[in-house]
Amino acid sequence: MPEITNWQSERAFRQAVWEQFKDGTKGVHVPDAVITLADGVVAAIEVERTEKGSKRLKDIVERLTVKYQLTIYLAQDEGLRRQVENAYKQVKSEGKAIRTLALRVWDYPSVLEA
Repeated sequence: MPEITNWQSERAFRQAVWEQFKDGTKGVHVPDAVITLADGVVAAIEVERTEKGSKRLKDIVERLTVKYQLTIYLAQDEGLRRQVENAYKQVKSEGKAIRTLALRVWDYPSVLEA
């Protein structure tokens, strides 16, 4: 596992970019966390606990995989895992400009038990 050199929570991220959003901009998805790895890779972390509509999830996956070099999803269950993976496959099949190095989906209860 690469070394994490910086961790920024969703709340800290929103505070850091408040100037961009204070005009009332709605609908901008902010990842649950943003990390920076020792090699300079910036990654978005998403914890998926509830089912979203397929269009909404696809839009979120697209935004994150375009903006961040790495997107890491932690899914609560197998159904959510499949939903995220399907959204990612759809984004890739549409030829979107994805900068993501990798997309990882784990069942987060098993990660916490490890």
